[in-house]
Amino acid sequence: MNKILKKTFSTSLKISISLVLLWLVYSKISFVLVLETIKETKAIFFIIALVFYALSQLLSAKRLLLCFYQMDFYISPKSNRLLYLVGMFYNFFVPGGIGGDAYKVYLLNKQFRWSIKKLSAVVLADRASGLIAICCWIVLLSMSIKELHTVYSLLWLPLLLIIGVIIGKVLFSKIFPSFTPKYTYLLLYSFIIQGLQLGAVYFILLSLHQHEQFMAYFILFFVSSLLSIFSFSGIGIREFIFLKFSPFFNFEPQISVSVGVIFTIVSLIVSLPGIYPILFTKKKMYLNSNVIV
Repeated sequence: MNKILKKTFSTSLKISISLVLLWLVYSKISFVLVLETIKETKAIFFIIALVFYALSQLLSAKRLLLCFYQMDFYISPKSNRLLYLVGMFYNFFVPGGIGGDAYKVYLLNKQFRWSIKKLSAVVLADRASGLIAICCWIVLLSMSIKELHTVYSLLWLPLLLIIGVIIGKVLFSKIFPSFTPKYTYLLLYSFIIQGLQLGAVYFILLSLHQHEQFMAYFILFFVSSLLSIFSFSGIGIREFIFLKFSPFFNFEPQISVSVGVIFTIVSLIVSLPGIYPILFTKKKMYLNSNVIV
């Protein structure tokens, strides 16, 4: 009962944070203006952004599979992709239910009696490698922002990156010792995944007829990604962060907010196919020769 109450409270809090942030955003800028801006989106660039984001999720599924194999949980790539897709759907469309990562743990434990502790370590290590990569990207991108430059920035930013990578590896190895041999691979996967998501943001900006200030938008996107855990599917956080920093980087407010809204739409579209295995896959996944088929 306590777990149900905690889950309900956590979900309600995230939804409340999203609603409050959206209210703050649209109390400062006209929703109609944002809507009109989105209507002017170039379809071809929007579609390319969709492709980049979908590729990032496909590679994320491969990263998760690497984590599963490291803990001797052998599932087929196809089943892993289905599991990841359903997890995406749960994360986006079921705010009051089980989360996507928790669903993966629940399903695999229920069907195959695999250790909940080890399965939880898999999804947490997977997420942690992504977190480290995002932090590295933020530092790298900061080197190109003239507003962030100081006399010593070209020295301390690279130094910060090196120190961050070292500390990240030490902490990762301490918290997830079983995954230490795969740390480099996981970080490389994560770095490429986040790069693909930057590609999605880049084409979203092009779809909105924006051809400058890319690096600043990228940094704010990653900052909002880090903070998205406090809201429902990142909704509200992205729009608020983009709007809050628009004066600092001389963004047009309606454009910056539209970037956040369109990224949410992209996430929604890519997550939607996750309903297919839930509704139409009648055959259960089962263990056969150490793989799920």
